Amino acid sequence: MPAATFPTAIGDCTIAWSDRGLTGFALPATPRFPSTSVLSGAAREGSDPSGPAIRSVARERNDPSGIPAAPAAYRSGARNAAREAAGRPHIPPALATIIARVQRHLAGDLQDFADLAYDWSRVTEFQSRVLRAVLAIKPGRTATYGDLARALGAKPGAARAIGGAVGANPWPLLIPCHRILGASGKLTGYSAPGGVATKSALLVLEGVELAS
Repeated sequence: MPAATFPTAIGDCTIAWSDRGLTGFALPATPRFPSTSVLSGAAREGSDPSGPAIRSVARERNDPSGIPAAPAAYRSGARNAAREAAGRPHIPPALATIIARVQRHLAGDLQDFADLAYDWSRVTEFQSRVLRAVLAIKPGRTATYGDLARALGAKPGAARAIGGAVGANPWPLLIPCHRILGASGKLTGYSAPGGVATKSALLVLEGVELAS
């Protein structure tokens, strides 16, 4: 299964794919985010403030080393890295485009990855339903596990199973499980490297105001 590791503003990410679509995505083993003030400024520049904040939704790990860089200063480097990736014969042009979009997102130019082709054979039918619902949550928005349960028409008490499906997400960031919060907007665990600290930093990058 082909895979590519590439630099971003928070460190090296890895993406894997097959003929069916994306098979996995990994954030840096040691994510290195800029200061909160830099993140907040980048989020305000790149996010779309229109539309109400929603509280409901409509319907593998690796060990790359981190590469610190501030979002504003990183953009030109990201473009250069994307051009280099496009020139590598083992990375299809479509993948080079996705890599460039990830780099832009993590540099503060927010992207929506709902349009990407995912290899849903990697997950069960139930996980697929849950993760497709998570894809509907746009940058700058959040939802709770209860919101997901209601959107899916799940039975009462299904939040635990939904949490398990979210936690097993093979495509963190791309399928934005970091936007799922606990009851009353509480930050809960995050299975990607860095745990809750990474989750919090990604939300701040996207312009979400977290309770202190």
